[in-house]
Amino acid sequence: MDVTSSYNQGLAAAQAGNLDIALEHYSAVLEQGPSHIPATFARALIYAELGQVEEAIADAKQTLRLIDGGDQASLQAAAYQLIAKQRKQQGQTEKAIAAYKLAAECYLDQEDIDSARRCLINIQGLKQTQPLPISPGVAAKLKELPPLPTAEDLINQALLKAQSQNLSGALADLNWIIRIDGQNALAHEKRAEIRSDVRDYGGARQDYNQALQLYQLQEQDAKANELAGAVERLAALQQQTTTEQSRRFRPKPAPKKIRIASPSRAVQRKLMGLVGNDRDIAEGLAQRLKLKNPGQSDDWCWEKAIYDLERDRH
Repeated sequence: MDVTSSYNQGLAAAQAGNLDIALEHYSAVLEQGPSHIPATFARALIYAELGQVEEAIADAKQTLRLIDGGDQASLQAAAYQLIAKQRKQQGQTEKAIAAYKLAAECYLDQEDIDSARRCLINIQGLKQTQPLPISPGVAAKLKELPPLPTAEDLINQALLKAQSQNLSGALADLNWIIRIDGQNALAHEKRAEIRSDVRDYGGARQDYNQALQLYQLQEQDAKANELAGAVERLAALQQQTTTEQSRRFRPKPAPKKIRIASPSRAVQRKLMGLVGNDRDIAEGLAQRLKLKNPGQSDDWCWEKAIYDLERDRH
């Protein structure tokens, strides 16, 4: 029986709920053609349905290896998501979070906002769950592993990127930390500093205010007072910038778009509305366009994201 026929019979068996038969057909396909991507991922799904977790993960990873940067982004995202679900089932929280993060990034690249948001929700849920009990043997093995990076380690990595002028990378790292741990005062404070550097004064004030409230809850009054001063300075800077821009553009309207360091509030509100008012997803879309179009302004990237989303809806 040829590969195509075996694969189609596998699909038919899976749709009919005959998982064991589907598994046999997909395995037959892979015996003849080990690089058959659809059959590899289809078998991963069958293994997952049958509760064969390790086999499902192995086939999903093989799918990713076979894709290897090819033009199959949707399948890549689905493979990462399948791995995440299996890791979650195993109780391997950190690995599940890492896989969900990769899946979310793939979905963002495709501008699949709903799927990306579901991945983020899963990440948040995993962070809130209690760790499952483990056997003494597994505990002994875990002790041999290097420690996972702490939130402070990740923040320091973001700051190193900022020092090397990789501001978009630093912001992306801090965004992920805050998604996972929204109560991290230091992450909000450092993101505020970077937003201030790129003249996103409104976003910086929001982060400073959030950090200030968290420091107050932690009874770190000196730190809270320091940030209160930063908020006042930013408010003055924002007012000064607004006044200067008003004076600059009132006498003679610019013949073409003025490139500014951060998008206007109107542009931000429009993109936020298209992605369910999720600022992290909006920024993620804009940052990816910035990486693909380094010569364009932030305003252009935000408006291009709006254009792409509205085009896809028509």
